[in-house]
Amino acid sequence: MFDSEFAAASDEEVVAAIEDGALQEAIGGARRLAAIAELTRRRVDDGDERVLWAFDPWDSAAAEVAAAMRIGHRRASGQMRIAQALRDRLPQVAALYWKGVISSRVVAAITWGTHLVDDEQALR
Repeated sequence: MFDSEFAAASDEEVVAAIEDGALQEAIGGARRLAAIAELTRRRVDDGDERVLWAFDPWDSAAAEVAAAMRIGHRRASGQMRIAQALRDRLPQVAALYWKGVISSRVVAAITWGTHLVDDEQALR
């Protein structure tokens, strides 16, 4: 695949393929984080009786995310935090990510960089 797929393509077609790949990757990442946000809401909602169970619902949800993504528990927990931030605090960033305008690295930098901001006006 790496040796032949773009061998006959023009420079413009190769650059267009790079742009399209980045766009599709961002859109897929946004969709994945939207699903993670929903699973997190379902498993960790404060109004749910499961928060009183003997195990930690956050860790349980992180284990599900980790298994689904084939990643470690710590990284899954980080993805859950990013997903929550996009859903609850940064819907405009989520919209840009969903359109493929920004990358997952930019999303992570914004969400972690604004994690301690409590002022709704400043977040906008």
